[in-house]
Amino acid sequence: MADQHVVPHLEGWAVKGEGNKRASSVCDTQAQAIRDAQRIAKNQHPDHYRPGLVVQINDHVEGFALGEKLEVIMVRDDMVKARSLARGGKIKPLPLSIPETFAVYKKDSIEICEGEHIRFTGNGRSTDGRRLNNKKSYRIDYVTQNGEIMLENGLTLPSDFRHFEYGYTATSFVAQGCTVDRLFLAQSAMLSYGASDARQFLVSISRGSKSMKFYPHDLEMLKQLVSVERERPMATEIFQDEPDKKVQEASGEKTSDRLGKETEIKLSEEIEREMEEELEIEM
Repeated sequence: MADQHVVPHLEGWAVKGEGNKRASSVCDTQAQAIRDAQRIAKNQHPDHYRPGLVVQINDHVEGFALGEKLEVIMVRDDMVKARSLARGGKIKPLPLSIPETFAVYKKDSIEICEGEHIRFTGNGRSTDGRRLNNKKSYRIDYVTQNGEIMLENGLTLPSDFRHFEYGYTATSFVAQGCTVDRLFLAQSAMLSYGASDARQFLVSISRGSKSMKFYPHDLEMLKQLVSVERERPMATEIFQDEPDKKVQEASGEKTSDRLGKETEIKLSEEIEREMEEELEIEM
């Protein structure tokens, strides 16, 4: 299994597999490239698959159609088999040797309604063929009876387009390159410990053009975390200790789910109050 490397590129930063001349992907920022490298490295390992996951083919691969979606049905040794969601439902082994050619997703569901604000989490096409770009945010006009989503800007999402989430909040990685008038930044020293450093913090605090409200959980600890710039590990290094992680997850609720729930709820309530006060002042 090839290591994935993040290297400078004329158009930003590129991800290259060990020994490959062609870049697997090119990103605007190094942080985006690192995330892409992690995704590609993870796609190589059968241990990271389980039945029910959805795979989308994003490049030309023999035996697969471009854009084809499949559902994982079996994981055995070094092989992962998936059933195509297209008519006919053929069962095929995933091309794990070329992990950069596909993406893996977990099914989830959210409730949406007229006026909902959503953000795309992947690229796609509208019903009339126009490109849908990852990270773009739009407001929903209405949902048709056959499941198509009409946006206020005139775009129509096909009923099988699933790459979106609520667009009210964003992580530092997702917010890169975005600018808003008023920024509400909530950062917990406990829950965000592994992701907090000088680079991340600079990205976070520079998103607001007019004002920023900052809600730290432990200010002193956060100061220590953001005063240094951490070295980024190679993508494949992240998964070396995965068996231990699985043992921890099997024991019950994740640590990140247990810590700071009450604090996070209080922060959310405080942010809502601040936003209501801002709206009252503007009115």
